[in-house]
Amino acid sequence: WALPVGLICGLGASLFLAIRFGLTRFLSRYPLVWRGLLGGVGLALLAMPGHFLFHDLPVTQRGGLELVVHVLGGAETHKAALLFSGLKIMATAMTLAAGGVGGMWICTVSMGAALGAFLQGWMMPQTPGLIPMMAGVAFAGAVHEVLLVPVVFLAETTGDPALVVPGLLAATVALLVKREHR
Repeated sequence: WALPVGLICGLGASLFLAIRFGLTRFLSRYPLVWRGLLGGVGLALLAMPGHFLFHDLPVTQRGGLELVVHVLGGAETHKAALLFSGLKIMATAMTLAAGGVGGMWICTVSMGAALGAFLQGWMMPQTPGLIPMMAGVAFAGAVHEVLLVPVVFLAETTGDPALVVPGLLAATVALLVKREHR
């Protein structure tokens, strides 16, 4: 199960980076004030589904810890989890392209966790939360091009050293897939 998670997360990381750099190229032709305005309008539009459809769940706002906690609970449908991932990918890419600054670690973990929640029903539904955690690690590792940091993060947050090898495998596959799809 670590291999397909890594494959899907590698493709998702490639998509995120393509959107990020595409938006950056598009918005870079405008002065910073207009970039900020366009980015703000885009982020406001992206925040609306979380506000109206998911009872004020901050899908696109902040780093994404609330989103990770929500998808680990397993209450959402596959479609909602996929929508979470897409919205978070677009919002983070828009923020960075418009000139926003901030850390990306938790953002990338939340994108992957939402993608993992989408996969959870098909892979190991009897262990809720495992695939989202694994996907968060793989996605973050692929985007940041690191392997050990996300795996240590996984071991520390779960307290389960048995997840190190599958986490390393998923992160490695995701990184290799992302490198192939630059």
